[in-house]
Amino acid sequence: MVMGRDDPILVVGGAEEDRVVLARILGGAALALVTAGTAAAGTLLFRADVSWTILARSWRILVVPAALGAYLGERFMRPSAGSVAFYEARIVISKWTRKGFLHLGRTVEHTDQILWSELKGFEDGRSDYVRLVVEKGQSSFLTVPTIREEDRVAVLRVLDEHGIPRLE
Repeated sequence: MVMGRDDPILVVGGAEEDRVVLARILGGAALALVTAGTAAAGTLLFRADVSWTILARSWRILVVPAALGAYLGERFMRPSAGSVAFYEARIVISKWTRKGFLHLGRTVEHTDQILWSELKGFEDGRSDYVRLVVEKGQSSFLTVPTIREEDRVAVLRVLDEHGIPRLE
C-alpha cells in the first residue's frame, strides 16, 4: 500500500470516553460524599440544633464539591485518554472533555493540531503517557497516551526520527 500525502505515520489510542466519564463520576461522588460526611459529623459532634431535614434541603452545598471532583477526575484521566495521529507535517490530538456550567454539560471532542516546528521537546517520565512541550505553553491536552508498551516505543521512535529532544 502506498501512503498518500495526508496518511498518518502513526495513530495511538488511549482510554476511551467511557473511562473519562467514569473518572468524572467517581471524582464527583467522592468529594460530594466527603462534604456530606463532614457536614453530618460536624452537626453531630457539636450537637448543633439543626434538623436533618434542613441538611437534606441544603443539597446545593454538594454541587460545588461534586463539580470540582468531576473536574479533577477528568484532569487525572485526560493525559492517558484520547487518540493522537502523527503526520509528516503535524500532530493531531483528540481528547474528550465536558463543556457547560461547572463542566457538567455534554461530552465533546477537543482537538489540537501541532506543527512539528512548534515542539520544543517531550517528557516521558510517566509510563501511561508522553507529554509534548510546546512554545506557547502547557496544556493537559498535549499528551500522547502510551498505555501499551509497543505504542510507547513507536511514539518515542517517531519523535526521535523528527529530531524532537527528550527534556528532563
